[in-house]
Amino acid sequence: MSAQSGISASEELINSFKEYVDENHSILLATIRDEKVNISDIIKGSSSLKDDFEELKSLVTDSDPKYIIVKHDYNEKLYTFISFVPDYAAVKDKMLYASSKNTLIRSLGSEFFTNLLFWNSVDEVEYDNWKH
Repeated sequence: MSAQSGISASEELINSFKEYVDENHSILLATIRDEKVNISDIIKGSSSLKDDFEELKSLVTDSDPKYIIVKHDYNEKLYTFISFVPDYAAVKDKMLYASSKNTLIRSLGSEFFTNLLFWNSVDEVEYDNWKH
């Protein structure tokens, strides 16, 4: 049995990721919809990444998985990829997000991502958790 779902990044997401990198935005969120990984939101960045995490926390729930990409504040061309798959998400969604993650990372360019994190609760969506 394959560990991949067959779900790939949408053209819109790939283009949005390029813009996100070029424009030096802070956080990008993506979700799986209609058999594709699609852009959900881009947090363009405020005065601090810590403030951006407060906005991020308002965009996640304890039942909806998301992929989250965070720009490192010490190097604008390095990013952390976070699989946010809450405990209360549907089992099918958990499996779909787990089996699509590697394909998405390869589609966006694995050279961009220095760290891969897995969070499963809104309580984990904190600047301090990302920093450590």
